Amino acid sequence: MSSKGIQPRIFWQEKYRAEQLAAEMNSSLKEKFLQLQKENVEQSRKVATRQAELDSLLKKKAHMGDQVYISPGRTDAVQLEIKLWELERRREALKNELQVSSSPEEQKSGLLNRLKNDNLQMSTLKKTINEIQEQIKHAEQSLSHTHQ
Repeated sequence: MSSKGIQPRIFWQEKYRAEQLAAEMNSSLKEKFLQLQKENVEQSRKVATRQAELDSLLKKKAHMGDQVYISPGRTDAVQLEIKLWELERRREALKNELQVSSSPEEQKSGLLNRLKNDNLQMSTLKKTINEIQEQIKHAEQSLSHTHQ
């Protein structure tokens, strides 16, 4: 028998066993079992949905990766965008951490200092990203003029 035929057979055998066990349970245990089955089905749907989203994002990432490697300027811009995103996440994590572990005055002082530093870094990165995007735009315009 092929492995393709074995899988459905095992599935149906397990399903039959579960139904038999459920039929033999007392009402409260059976109710809990049915609730857990419903939750299992719902979680399985969520997993399938998330997996589809992940697959879609991985395809997009691969496509974007192909596009990025075409132009070194785009590679730089993407790397800076990633760094900016990481800094923003770090800023949020630090804010949350400070709120939990220090007095209100210390929190305020520390947050202000970190916020100033993070904002400075982000504005520098945004400026660099804009400059690189301008360079890409000019390079693409230059390429389109040379091809015409």
